[in-house]
Amino acid sequence: MADIGRLRRAISSLLLWGIFFCLYVGGAAVLALGLIFTVNTWWAVMDQHAGRWTIFVKTGEVLFLAAGLLLILIIPFLQLRGLRKLTRRNEERRSDIQRKASPSA
Repeated sequence: MADIGRLRRAISSLLLWGIFFCLYVGGAAVLALGLIFTVNTWWAVMDQHAGRWTIFVKTGEVLFLAAGLLLILIIPFLQLRGLRKLTRRNEERRSDIQRKASPSA
């Protein structure tokens, strides 16, 4: 019975992580496409010698989308490093608890 429960948790965990991964990659792809289209419009605005305000707004759009894409691509690596530290701390706590709980002979 415990094996079925473990299997059920593993399948649901895999399903949730799969959905999250698909949404994450899809969001990154949409942001990248938005950045590509924005750079194209920015280039057209620069080529037409538009006004300062238009150039300023288009440049802001490009920078904002580029920063968002950069954050989306960097954050998983930063979280992975933090997760490793957290795992190491938890393992140290468990070993300390097991040492204290084991009877001294």
